[in-house]
Amino acid sequence: MVYFDAEGASYVKEDLRVPVWQKEPFGDRTVCSCFGVSEETIRAEIQTTGRSEATDRVRAHIAAGRCACEVRNPRGVCCLGDVAAAVKRVEVALQRPAAITRS
Repeated sequence: MVYFDAEGASYVKEDLRVPVWQKEPFGDRTVCSCFGVSEETIRAEIQTTGRSEATDRVRAHIAAGRCACEVRNPRGVCCLGDVAAAVKRVEVALQRPAAITRS
């Protein structure tokens, strides 16, 4: 189950158009639906450059008025905090690969 409402209706993953990253296993979850930021893109950037600028990129898109989180994000709110947290999770996983299998 992914969602339920006060009237007793419930929704499973198959009822949704996009995956809810919190319900998926760690590794390649999409964290920002507006700009395609996933744990995999964050990991690749860190492995290539030594750091991720995903948070800064999303922040710049928001400032430019390009975000549509209320429509694209399954939670209906800004994902900037989720992106920042994902960067930290991926950094930890890269330092200790066996330490995190799900988050």
